Amino acid sequence: MPTLPADRLTPKQLADLVNATEPGTITPAQVRYQLETAKHRLGTGGRIHLLMYIAWLRRLLAEGQKLKHKDERSQAEVMRDRRAAGRDIGEIPAVKDPKRRKACRADLARFLRTYLPESFPLDFSADHLHVIGKIQAAALGGGLFAEAVFRGFGKTTILRGAAIWAMLYGHRKFVVVIAADKKAGTSIIDDVKAELEDNDLLLEDFPEVCVPARALEGIAHRCPGQLSQGVPTKIEWCADAVALPSLPGSASAGVVLKAYGLTGRLRGMHHKRRDGSTVRPDFVLLDDPQTDASAKSQSQCDTREKLITGAVLGLAGHTGKLCGLIACTIIRKGDMADRILDHKAHPEWQGTILPMVRKWAERHKDLWLGRYAELRRADLPESLGGRAEAVRQAAAFYLDNRADMDRGAEVSWAQCFEPDEHSAIQHAYNLLIDRGEKVFMAEYQNAPIDEYEGEEPPLEPRDVLAKACGLERRVAPHGCTTLVAYIDCRKPQLHYVVAAFGEGFRGHVLDYGQRNYMRSRRGGLEAALTSALSLLTLEIAGRAYRAEQGGELRVALCLVDSGWLTKTIYAFCRQSILASILVPSKGQGGEIELRPPAHVPRRDWGDGWYHALTLKRDARLLVYNTDHWKSLAAERIRTPLGGRGTLSICGRGEAEHYAFAQHCTSERPEPKKKKTGEVFDKWAALPGRPNHWWDCLVGCHVGAARLGIALDAIGGQASAPRAGKAIRLSELQNARRA
Repeated sequence: MPTLPADRLTPKQLADLVNATEPGTITPAQVRYQLETAKHRLGTGGRIHLLMYIAWLRRLLAEGQKLKHKDERSQAEVMRDRRAAGRDIGEIPAVKDPKRRKACRADLARFLRTYLPESFPLDFSADHLHVIGKIQAAALGGGLFAEAVFRGFGKTTILRGAAIWAMLYGHRKFVVVIAADKKAGTSIIDDVKAELEDNDLLLEDFPEVCVPARALEGIAHRCPGQLSQGVPTKIEWCADAVALPSLPGSASAGVVLKAYGLTGRLRGMHHKRRDGSTVRPDFVLLDDPQTDASAKSQSQCDTREKLITGAVLGLAGHTGKLCGLIACTIIRKGDMADRILDHKAHPEWQGTILPMVRKWAERHKDLWLGRYAELRRADLPESLGGRAEAVRQAAAFYLDNRADMDRGAEVSWAQCFEPDEHSAIQHAYNLLIDRGEKVFMAEYQNAPIDEYEGEEPPLEPRDVLAKACGLERRVAPHGCTTLVAYIDCRKPQLHYVVAAFGEGFRGHVLDYGQRNYMRSRRGGLEAALTSALSLLTLEIAGRAYRAEQGGELRVALCLVDSGWLTKTIYAFCRQSILASILVPSKGQGGEIELRPPAHVPRRDWGDGWYHALTLKRDARLLVYNTDHWKSLAAERIRTPLGGRGTLSICGRGEAEHYAFAQHCTSERPEPKKKKTGEVFDKWAALPGRPNHWWDCLVGCHVGAARLGIALDAIGGQASAPRAGKAIRLSELQNARRA
């Protein structure tokens, strides 16, 4: 072998020299890479000095560094291998305490205390154990339960822990959490994910779930590629849905958790797993499925009740069995929670009401609501300590008289009191005194006080829907022979109602609807309104309505609202071919006394209305007291079918008249005083609720009175018209001169 120059070796010569001792150690390409990347000079002119190379190599190895070999793989191969190494979380460690894990398998209360101690720092009360037992019974054996508990009970925390328990042990394959809205439901999902990612106790005993969850580091995009020893985990980690890893031998493999708002898209809910299989919900947890606003609305309570009995209970489909629990608070009598807990109305739900105070103290009135409340509510000046001093004095009074004040009292949760309080009994009475009886009875006792106790409750849509009598549309019932129509003019719609009236002011809604119109290119909005009114009045007046007893009836009077584009309405009513039955009308609030002009004959005025020429004598205007007639129309709706003066509606069924019922219940009366001191009901529209058909229905009643339907025939249910005596012409002339 020829002698090699030690100071001028080529990369190939150096590689052959190194490989002579151990073949395959290095390649010429790797030597060239070292020559280019080394921080020290290893030779000159592309040639390598052997001694310099050996010195550099020894220093590199002594520092613990490795030789930088150029990777012969392509960039795509390098990235693919790097991603694969990052996706694989390796082998799942063994369960640290199998005995502890097994002990909680069929014991939800023990699981909550063992694995979620920070969420449950206080001992469970008997009521807590009752609710937890119901959830456990539902998850293990099935059943539907409804539990009404007080605010601060911890129901959301319990439901969150129950969802984790049911998922980790595989008691249920598809858990659904339904809250009042989507935001509240998603919040529970976030809490569940946080526990699976950060809870070290769960990591120790449920590594098959928590190790893959932690490896994601909160990045959902890592889910599709995550591996465990080369096997896909199939984990899903979305904002509103979680699917646990599907690892061999795991009881929780593929378990799904989803969150929804009650008014969200519940029907047809399912989850398609990554292996192609489809699963439907089998365990539902409803957490406070109503809000304060929905509890006050009869229509929203109706909607949410139907969603629970329909969409929610149908989640499992025909081949599955759904089980679960509702944790709620009764906010108002007759609200959704109150109805679900009524066993007669909903026997499918096993309901229980759990108040904060089971029994009040024997000295409830004289000590607690007497002297103690007086001390706590004392308005002390800041110089004497202010509110803090009043609270301190009340607490001192309680400690001095605790035996007498606690006697006979029984509360649900003995550990439920704040640091500056001395017992759960004192805490309950503090809430009662500070927040008032009305709030306390609703929020903490689940026995709300009827807000309309002793008063007439406002009309709700179901009151209107209950008046559907089953007659076909445009058929007048027996005895209702006087037909009146009313048209409400607004941009860009006309709303109308046609009603029939009979003896005793009995009424029946024959027909109603709306017509859209657009601004005309020639003539503007006025021309468009006139054209739309012409078509609608011809349709109403030209239609023959069938009488139930036989024969045909036609509209005798059609009132047109003139509160908008007044001159256009006046001109239309004067010039129309139906001028004989068209009358412009104008409503006036009840705070202004409605007085007919002195020259109006007796036949042209009545209780709350008069029909007279305008000051400009451009129309005969029917003016009426809107508040008076709205009260009368509401009374007609409240009168049951068959009663004297009742109002009925054509057709049958909620779907047909729901929008009409919404309009008719869009206003609420509030007592108001006139300048004279007289009190009347002032009607005001609810925000965001249309009231056009309500105005039309009220106007039809006014039109019926104009045609002679007697208000005094109702038997005291409404005020009678003013008793009129014959008026001499001389009296009218004298009154005019005066």
